Amino acid sequence: MTRQGPALLADVGGTNTRVALWQGGRLIQPQRFANDAAAGLLPLLASYLHEAGAPPLSAAALAIAGPVGPGPLRLTNRDWVIDRAALIAALGLPGASALRCLNDLEALALALPGLAPAQRQPLRDGSGPGNGQALVLNLGTGVNAGLVRRTQAGPVAWALEFGHAALPAPVQAALGPGAGEAAPPATMEALFSAAGLGFLCRQAGGEMGPPEAILARAAAAEGPARQAALRMARLLGQVLQQLVWFYLPLDGIVLAGSLARALIGWPEGRAACLDAFDAPAEPGAGVALALILDDAAALTGLAAALPGVSR
Repeated sequence: MTRQGPALLADVGGTNTRVALWQGGRLIQPQRFANDAAAGLLPLLASYLHEAGAPPLSAAALAIAGPVGPGPLRLTNRDWVIDRAALIAALGLPGASALRCLNDLEALALALPGLAPAQRQPLRDGSGPGNGQALVLNLGTGVNAGLVRRTQAGPVAWALEFGHAALPAPVQAALGPGAGEAAPPATMEALFSAAGLGFLCRQAGGEMGPPEAILARAAAAEGPARQAALRMARLLGQVLQQLVWFYLPLDGIVLAGSLARALIGWPEGRAACLDAFDAPAEPGAGVALALILDDAAALTGLAAALPGVSR
């Protein structure tokens, strides 16, 4: 007999975990937890379910900020290891078929077709015909991308590990030489991170520091910090060009994550990114670009990935 209880959705990131119940086609009791305050994922979920009244679950879907294979699930930027059998037992699920695990950007990609206007900020409309494919690029605690394609059976997403990919040659060349003893970043995650922004600031003759401080100094027109933030925004535009070539997301590219919001939310940074994205003879000009404003958007993508049970 199919269980009729709610499903559990959990978006497990490197810094935060967002959890909600899904029932009747809507999110119920969404909450965000700081991972530093938790002893692990199972205690975190147990606490959430206790506060929610310990409902019997029909299914669960988890998005993991790391590669998802048949073995234990390991977060890329946190020392958490998740065993599926232990998770199924702890959640009281009716069996292994009631659990779905996927990469966090796969879940975010599945959310793209159903994003509400309040969850996204259009940055630039597209001018060409779409092809049913869209892409999301996240710059946050880590870096990754997700590709989604519309089909008659619903959206289908591909799991990627884009953050570990080497920088494209045009982006690597634009970085220039090292800064002191520090070599230029070599991967996507090394560049679009606190360390990458600090490298660009040192390269401009400034001081390294947390990205929030560098971006605040950039917004206040401090020379080296401003140069570093503008360069990162331009490099982001160049990466977006390459993503168009790689994946043909002619339905649009959507940016997500705290660093993307900081760069694009700064008007000068947004202009620098769009100028690089629209460079002559490059493919970006016809592709729409938007920014996700809702960090919980992946939860709706997880709902689309739930195992086929009554919900």
